[in-house]
Amino acid sequence: MNTKNRIKKVLTLAVVAMAVILTATSANAGLIVYEGFQYSNVGDILTGQPDGAGTPADIDATGLAGTYAASTTSEQLEIIAGSLTFGDLPVLGNYIGSGSTSGNNIYMRNLTAGAQSSVSSAGEIWFSIVVQPNASSSASQGGFALANQTLTKPKILDNTAGGGLVGFAVGSQTSANFQPYVWNGTGIATGTTVNPALSTTDGTNYLLVGHISFDSGGGGADVYKLYNYELNAGSVVGGTLTQIGDTLEVDLDQSTLDRIQFTRQRRPSYDELRIGTTLGIVLGGIDPMEPSPEDGGQVSASSTQVLSWTNLPPTTGSDVWVDVYFGTDANALDALITNPEDGLNVTSVTVDASVIGQTYYWQVDSYINGSRIGDPNEGTLYTFYAADLPPSIVDAGVDMITWYGQGVQLDATVGDDGVSALTYLWSAVPAEGVVFSDETAEAPIVTISKASYSAARIVNAGFEDAVHGDGTWGAAPGWSAVSAGSGSWNPGTSGTIGYGGDAPEGENIGWGGADTGDDEGGLAQVLTETLASDTTYTLTVEVGNSPLYDWGGYKVQLLAGGTVLAEDLDTVTIADNTFETVTVTHTSGGVSDPNVGQPLEIRLITIGIGAYTEANFDDVRLTADPGFPAPAVGIVELTLEVTDNVGSLADTMMIDVYGDACKAAIGAGLDPIELTDHDGNCITDLGDLIRMVTIWLDDYSVTEPVVKP
Repeated sequence: MNTKNRIKKVLTLAVVAMAVILTATSANAGLIVYEGFQYSNVGDILTGQPDGAGTPADIDATGLAGTYAASTTSEQLEIIAGSLTFGDLPVLGNYIGSGSTSGNNIYMRNLTAGAQSSVSSAGEIWFSIVVQPNASSSASQGGFALANQTLTKPKILDNTAGGGLVGFAVGSQTSANFQPYVWNGTGIATGTTVNPALSTTDGTNYLLVGHISFDSGGGGADVYKLYNYELNAGSVVGGTLTQIGDTLEVDLDQSTLDRIQFTRQRRPSYDELRIGTTLGIVLGGIDPMEPSPEDGGQVSASSTQVLSWTNLPPTTGSDVWVDVYFGTDANALDALITNPEDGLNVTSVTVDASVIGQTYYWQVDSYINGSRIGDPNEGTLYTFYAADLPPSIVDAGVDMITWYGQGVQLDATVGDDGVSALTYLWSAVPAEGVVFSDETAEAPIVTISKASYSAARIVNAGFEDAVHGDGTWGAAPGWSAVSAGSGSWNPGTSGTIGYGGDAPEGENIGWGGADTGDDEGGLAQVLTETLASDTTYTLTVEVGNSPLYDWGGYKVQLLAGGTVLAEDLDTVTIADNTFETVTVTHTSGGVSDPNVGQPLEIRLITIGIGAYTEANFDDVRLTADPGFPAPAVGIVELTLEVTDNVGSLADTMMIDVYGDACKAAIGAGLDPIELTDHDGNCITDLGDLIRMVTIWLDDYSVTEPVVKP
């Protein structure tokens, strides 16, 4: 199989970092020059920039040395706030332009040694620049040049004297539009092809793109093409290149190209110059090929991994040919397409990337000039990593309604890469009376029976329902305030720190305060459970002595119907910045106990001492022996956790459980009670007939006139 050797390119290509644009894109390898004109003193002339003055500090260009020099000292381009925007092309905050409709200048700045070396060693370079012609006059002319000498005329087309000038340029003609130009050392050349209607006077922002392929033309000449870039529904990705003018060839020494130049005749404006080794780089690092997997991404190891991309826009015709390379050695990739005809308009291939932990490399080289002749446009070297990924989707199923003793067929949905085996585990809260046909199956049957439970269903018992960052405060859902304020707090390792950054349970703790002059303050919660006869209740709470506020002591109370059944009134000594466990017990009387049937309540109190005081609380638990009876309508939360070799994912669903099928139907809003169902049990039967007979011929009509309601 053919291979692609990348060693020479990897060792010789000087890659310049684009720190300014790095926040907008990570695809910046191959950028040689970036100039966004982000010089701070808006209104200053371009000459002498960057000058290090202004706030914020200047953001200097990438790949340019020294400062700008101008051919004259009057009527110069200046720094203007804002950007010449072009779709979603990444831009900085300023651009250069002139407020004057007269005058002309040439502005030059040298490449750095590294940038010049990159141009010298590149097989091809691309450049792009946003241009806004705006003079309301056909005399508005200007342009951009990459050359070996400083120009002598502000109009690109007037630099005809030769004198060793070599380079590439874009400029506008009198009463015409943009054109490509080249200098060969003895004169200037341009084409005669009529170019698209890119007006040099209408104030429109254009993205002009140039492509220089060194030594690829006749007799080893350098080939230069200029394009207008057209957006795809406002986006740079998927846009098109339309050639401007003729294809030009010139045989020059690329190592001598050492400076960039902007020229102005009246009022052209410029922004966002990029020079790089790929089209994607000069489009702001937005890769027009949209590779999948994305560069540097992670995929599931698979023997049928699809590599896909969007072909570059062709510069001639409508067809694109590609060479595709793939492998595990970046310097010796295997050619996947060996028959030239097989590469016509191809946008995907399938490869074997089944080795877990392996990094794979791939590259798509493109022939965009209307044929497969010559050297291709060398693509970006992409990478991806093959892995065993954790489950990607777990859906426990829709919430259900059932009745005690009636099984529910669970219907979970699970998505995974299939690289390693999955295990399933169903659980329930509360767990009492819940039986799975197989809790390790993906879709078992669950049956819920009436069963007592020992632990009360306290809402937000650990104060974890509100998410707080380290050292921050917030609400305590499920709890109400007693007197002064209350809430929850994450005593983390930053912000407002307490208790060494640790909570007795979870991340958060509760707090309750007593204001100056108050006897007490804190948190309270009325439970759904009620007091039963002949039952022992045990309430345990972690109580903390706040390191932030005065300590007045605490009260932990168990109530029923607003009556205190039992309390701990500050009997446990709690040192500053520590928690201790407090326990309260109560055994109810017989059925004659006046509090039986009343809702239970928990209060967590800080005692006032005149000044503001505060106590902290966590991990609140209340148990009953014998347990709490099953409610008439139970709510059970089911959790499915799916695990493979590298991770797990979980999801929950809820089941409302009624006493019988009729109550379940009513709970579901099905309105199952017919007129003939006199006893309301969802069945018209003999019992309904007996009831009808007992009231047979009862007369419910009035016996005398009545007052109108």
